[in-house]
Amino acid sequence: MGLKKIPVKDFDIAVLTSSLHTPVAVFFTATGCEPCDAVLKMLAELAPQYEDRLHIALLDIEDKEIEPILDLCKVESIPNIKIFHQQQIVAQATGLLNKQQFELLIEPHVLSEAQNRLNLLQQQVELLLSSEQFDMAVELVEVFRQKYPHDDEALLVELAILVQINNIPAALQLIEKLPEHLKQDEKAQAVKDMIESMQNTKQ
Repeated sequence: MGLKKIPVKDFDIAVLTSSLHTPVAVFFTATGCEPCDAVLKMLAELAPQYEDRLHIALLDIEDKEIEPILDLCKVESIPNIKIFHQQQIVAQATGLLNKQQFELLIEPHVLSEAQNRLNLLQQQVELLLSSEQFDMAVELVEVFRQKYPHDDEALLVELAILVQINNIPAALQLIEKLPEHLKQDEKAQAVKDMIESMQNTKQ
């Protein structure tokens, strides 16, 4: 969504439902509010930087039928920003914010660029696996690893693919090659335990 003005009727979908997947910054503003214009300019400059990681919704407090939303969000003055995540307000600020203050406000709730890349990779891989395009899923991870060699957690995505296609020998080899911090990861441990259980059952 990036930065977008939303009508009051779309609040539930554009903010509450959307925040289940991606944090949403709701900016309450009004025509003729000079501090609001300054914050809006700052948000417009930052929006491309947080694309796919943060949605920014603009709400005009002069819109009809907005009172229930103002009550829900406890908006008493503007400029006013509420950060929604998992349908809850997790951070908020009032007054004239600069870029640094806004970034500090949202930082604990927004995925890093690396985490966001990994999330997108996992979504694409899950889509390919659901249609049994296993070779394409493996190739997608290989291309990702070449492009982002420092994103080690992509190895866990590859590990999940190997287990799903029942390539246990390759999965065990990959586990041994994992960096130490990933060997302790819950997903890697779960896969290792599952493989050991399968091998014990066969014996």
